[in-house]
Parts: sequence; structure tokens; C-alpha cells
Amino acid sequence: MKQKDGIIIVVDDEAIVGKLVAEYLQTLKFQVVVFADPRQAFDFIASVKEEVALLVTDYDMPVINGAELAKEVKRLIQQIKTVCVTGNGDISESVEFDGFLRKPFLFSQLKEVVEEVLLKN
Repeated sequence: MKQKDGIIIVVDDEAIVGKLVAEYLQTLKFQVVVFADPRQAFDFIASVKEEVALLVTDYDMPVINGAELAKEVKRLIQQIKTVCVTGNGDISESVEFDGFLRKPFLFSQLKEVVEEVLLKN
């Protein structure tokens, strides 16, 4: 199967979670880059702007939370799609993510959310 267009950025301060998510998405033929530090993710995204199709980010992270990261990334790339992964049930409804995934989740749920978000116009 051919590799799918666009890079998916996975950000989770729990490195093992980010690694597992990235490895699964790679089995679906997505090009994935994973970060445990949201600041490093932002710097990378800024360096390859047009190539990034999707940001999959944990919500609850130190220094910068997922909502702040998504907001900053959308300032750089208005058309980028974003998915929030969280174990926290109290995320503000004003936060604009294109998709949500609650931890713990099944890989089939991850696939469904990612494909649905990427197909949105």
C-alpha cells in the first residue's frame, strides 16, 4: 500500500503512549513524527508547515497543554486538522479540535477518528 499524503504529528508527554500511537498510525501507511515535548513539536511543525496534515495531541501536558499547542499550530497552518487525546473529562467546549479521543482507547477508535478528521473539508 502507498504511503498516505501529509505528516501526522503525535505529541504526548508520556513517551510510550506517543510511540504506540505513532507505530499504529505507521501500520496504516501514514508518515508520523512523534514528540514528548510540545515545544519541540511546534518547532518541527514550523519548519515543515505545508507538509503537516494532522496534529494528534495529548491534552494534559506540562508547560503547554494540547489546546494551547493546537491554537499556536493553527496560527501557523490554518487548514491543519487537530485531534485531542485525553483522559480528562473536563475539557472546555470552547477548545476547537476537529476530533476527540478519550483514554483509554482502542486502536480501531484511533483509526476511525483520524480518518474521519482527515476527510473533513
